Amino acid sequence: MDDKESLNWTASLLSGRLGQYKILRMIGQGTSARVYLAEHIFLGRLTAVKILTCDFSCWPDFDLELFERTAVAAARLNHPNVVTLFDLDEVNARPFLLMEYVDGESLQALLKRTGALPPARALRILRDVALALGHAHAGGLVHCDVKPANILLQRNGPAKVTDFGLSQALNRAEHSGLDGMIVGTPTYLSPEQALAMRPDARSDLYSLGVTFFEMLTGRPPWEGMDAHAIMERHVDVDRSFIGRDLPGPARTLEPVLQRLLARSEDERFQNTRELLDDLVPHFRRIVPRTARKAVDLRNKLARLGELRDRSKQRSFLDSAPRTKLPS
Repeated sequence: MDDKESLNWTASLLSGRLGQYKILRMIGQGTSARVYLAEHIFLGRLTAVKILTCDFSCWPDFDLELFERTAVAAARLNHPNVVTLFDLDEVNARPFLLMEYVDGESLQALLKRTGALPPARALRILRDVALALGHAHAGGLVHCDVKPANILLQRNGPAKVTDFGLSQALNRAEHSGLDGMIVGTPTYLSPEQALAMRPDARSDLYSLGVTFFEMLTGRPPWEGMDAHAIMERHVDVDRSFIGRDLPGPARTLEPVLQRLLARSEDERFQNTRELLDDLVPHFRRIVPRTARKAVDLRNKLARLGELRDRSKQRSFLDSAPRTKLPS
């Protein structure tokens, strides 16, 4: 499908329906997909619909089987810091995902607007993302593309991680690494991903470290160069720049970043539990006690809200009239 046909198809989508969903407006766009806000015609539930920007023919290396397998694994995730995946389908040979709608903005948008964040807020976001990744890793799912664009900040709730089921297949088709096809976005990927090696949970923690560095400084460690040059720096450059680049209030967090951004997987935090345990004294020193209590209460309320919504859905289904099938 050429650009003109793609634009015509998008225009018809914006003014129409997608199955049982009414498309309201486009709320996000990337190189590989567009995200629309939609409303279920019968239930009235707002949902985010993520649709690939072109059909399968655009990506001869697109791994549909991997895409479907990771989407199924992502749909099993149930956590306050993970964007819930409801369904996977396709239209005009384009896969699309139906996901929880998060009322807020991406971390990418926030950083573009404000620059570096106060260390206390950066720590809270870091913790929320670590909790999400820990839940996914416990189920055997590696994100492979942790970055500010995939971290959504609710207006009144915790940060949520999205795109567990999309990143691996799409990025594998879009980027070539130093030694083969890679999975991930060059600015944020780990050294082993740059070398086209199999990523694991520690790879996600490295990408989270790049994101944390950007939260504290307002920019990623390396920018303004082509993808291969950035990947070479992930692999080869020593990490002495971390202490030099961190602003004064954030310099006490250098040891955390040194471990997150270690070139060797064995020198990093081995799992999110190690990271979260290491963050405890930093939270006590940097995050005000009232803010810590507010975050804990917010997370508990978010969890109670999810449980209440599921209870309502069960009650609705239990009370719905049953249709007798013809014999």
